[in-house]
Amino acid sequence: EAAQYYASKAEYEKAIELYEKCWKLEEGNKPVIDTLDGIAVIYSVMGDRKKAAETYGRIINCLKNDWDLEEDDLQILEFENKIKQLNIE
Repeated sequence: EAAQYYASKAEYEKAIELYEKCWKLEEGNKPVIDTLDGIAVIYSVMGDRKKAAETYGRIINCLKNDWDLEEDDLQILEFENKIKQLNIE
C-alpha cells in the first residue's frame, strides 16, 4: 500500500524501492506477481520501456519457475504480449 501511495504522488523511485523490498520478502515462497507488475507499470509511466520489459520478464520467469506454468499458459502469454506492446528494439 505504501508503494502505491508513493506511485500516486509521482515519487516513482521510492515506490519502486518499496515494491522491491516487498518482492524480496516473498523470496522462497510462491510470490505474488503484483509487486513486479507495479514496478513494470511505473517504469512504463516513467518512459523506461526497457526496464518495464525486463520487469515483465522477471514476472514470466517467476510464473515458470515458482508457479510451474508452461509457455502457453494464458498468464505468461499476457505478459509476453505486454513486452511486445512496449516496442523494444
